[in-house]
Amino acid sequence: MTTTRIRSVAAACCNYNYEDIYNMKALTDQDAKRLFFNRIFGSGASQPNNLKEQWEYIRNSLGTSHGENPTLDGMRKILNLSYTNLPHCIKACFLYVGIYPEDFTIKKDDLIKLWVAEGFVCTAHNDYDAYCVARGYFNELINRSMIQPILLDHNDDVLTCRVHDMILDLIISKSTDENLFTIVNDSKFMRSYGFIPNVLDFRSLQVLILENSDQQDLTGICTLTQLRGSSFVGYKDVLFQSLARLADCNLKDLHINHHLSTMCCDSLNGLFKSAHHLQRLFLSDWQFSRVPSWIGELNVLHSLELSLGKLLKDDILILAEMPSLAHLYLHVRSAAKERIVISGTTFIVLKHFKLICKRIPLTFEAGAMSKLQILELEFNARGMERQMELPFGIGHLSSLKQIHASISGFRATLSDRTAVEFVFNNVMCIHPNHPCVDIKYEPYKFIDWDDEDEYM
Repeated sequence: MTTTRIRSVAAACCNYNYEDIYNMKALTDQDAKRLFFNRIFGSGASQPNNLKEQWEYIRNSLGTSHGENPTLDGMRKILNLSYTNLPHCIKACFLYVGIYPEDFTIKKDDLIKLWVAEGFVCTAHNDYDAYCVARGYFNELINRSMIQPILLDHNDDVLTCRVHDMILDLIISKSTDENLFTIVNDSKFMRSYGFIPNVLDFRSLQVLILENSDQQDLTGICTLTQLRGSSFVGYKDVLFQSLARLADCNLKDLHINHHLSTMCCDSLNGLFKSAHHLQRLFLSDWQFSRVPSWIGELNVLHSLELSLGKLLKDDILILAEMPSLAHLYLHVRSAAKERIVISGTTFIVLKHFKLICKRIPLTFEAGAMSKLQILELEFNARGMERQMELPFGIGHLSSLKQIHASISGFRATLSDRTAVEFVFNNVMCIHPNHPCVDIKYEPYKFIDWDDEDEYM
């Protein structure tokens, strides 16, 4: 018998015969109380009277007044107690969240970069260690319910978060006392700046995040010699003439999202060709027709996200020879009609591969992606009964630990879905690592993608 709290694990353990899964019922209040006392005071014991009196005193101190008279002041006292009990090193990070407007969805990675750049994370080691410490701060705030998780990935890691309105009021009040930031005309500015000057005036700037702004002149962005990470969301295309100078910075991390439809690959070529320090590049919402050749020149790049019109053999060859690429995420509109073979001498350091495409005509040869641990595939099950659109050779991925498949059933038959489940369950059984297989069905995924003759 196997026990687990994760439904996908339970399904895998019984070969996806869901009727074999026994869902435990919650304990009654009386049984829960008895279990608690047995664990704390020993089998058959009851709660000592002196401890009962102490716990009643604590309960009365913390929340009785609020329970009897739930005023705003009473709630603020409780929230203030939560803030007071935060570790000193986390308090500034918590208050910093107040720079975001009410009900704003905050990206964890952006917030962590800002904490590090502001010097809120204390570490005697390098930047990598600082980011690890910052992630620990973030998780601590999540665990204490000081910030609310919104979006999680497949490992239940929080990707985005939000702050409750009452907690935001507490943050603003405390931040005013600490002189961390001040609100001017309903806008928040760090350290009481009455206005925001041009970003180029911040000579020591390490992280730059611009969202939906067309007021900044970035012509001299190359003067920001300390710049290590940038994110441009909803930015106007015309300003990318200025961003071509980013290659002159010590840029390591770059995210560009939205509104890049008028930009051509030639202009991006000038932007990245000399960016030899770039380690993370995420271009998620602009679609290249093919993998740009300059991608292969980024020798220290270890994380890459691209959207492509097509994925052909030549594109795979460019990506396969990148010496540092450990994380690869591809969104592909149309795959090749012929199978794409990934040989055993390529993708030598790749650990995480995600591919979103209606069809997955990949073949992994023996020794291919020898260090790959996580494989994520999102595709349409339509036509899979013929076995021609499924990936072959997954069993050759010698280090594989996890398979995550998000499958659309749009226009797919029951036989198609059965064929998909058979392939992945077979991998789980015969692979020496017995990787965890997580299969999810999204009935209408790809429904808005153009139909092609790919199933004919």
